[in-house]
Amino acid sequence: MVPERASSPFHSGELEVQRRAGVDDNIRKHAKVAIRKEMPVQHRDFFTNLTYVFVGSADKDGRPSASVLTGPRGFISSPNPTRLLVRAGRSADNTLNENLVAGANLGLLGLDLTNRRRNRLNGRTVSVDADGFELIVHQSFGNCAKYIEIRKGITADGLGSGQKPRFEFKQLNDRVKHVIQNADTFFVASCTPAQDRVPGTYDCDISHRGGRPGFVLASDHEITVPDFSGNLYFNTLGNFSVHPYALHRFFDR
Repeated sequence: MVPERASSPFHSGELEVQRRAGVDDNIRKHAKVAIRKEMPVQHRDFFTNLTYVFVGSADKDGRPSASVLTGPRGFISSPNPTRLLVRAGRSADNTLNENLVAGANLGLLGLDLTNRRRNRLNGRTVSVDADGFELIVHQSFGNCAKYIEIRKGITADGLGSGQKPRFEFKQLNDRVKHVIQNADTFFVASCTPAQDRVPGTYDCDISHRGGRPGFVLASDHEITVPDFSGNLYFNTLGNFSVHPYALHRFFDR
């Protein structure tokens, strides 16, 4: 998504994928109301009660990263409807460290895996220090709860918050294919060049995908993901149509 676009919350790639999918104007009209430029009270309260949050970011070359940050309840706060403050330390090898600078655009997904509630937020980082960062909210909106697998007893270790999310290889080995093919949940980070076209800046999203184990297929050189029906915004596919790069984090039982 492009936060600064006044007439529509969607960029050209999202609009093109919507057109190809036959999405009618009612969805876009609804989105203008549902996708807000500030956080309503229920979204602010929701984020404040989370103990983990998923973050999509990009480096200066437009390579997306999908990260997870954890902390005690209250490590996320919202001092006002247009600001979100995240107080969470990051492991030294987390690629979010490389991408998290003042002026960077991030995509946040707040997701409570115990009850399937989730909210999305896109915004610009205005301050960063060793303890966390603060965002100006550009877009705040809810998502449906389809395909979210409920999980209990979630821990930071179980979410892999201390692990480096980027592993580079030219083909998938058997161990990686096994993880992917047994996953019931994954998160995909994507991005597009920022609307202001400042070199090295990108608008980022992170989105959830879920299903029964085996819903993602993996071969040596590719993974295949079914496109289950959702809110019809096509944020991720719209980003891919403009900037075809992604990073995934998979979770199994």
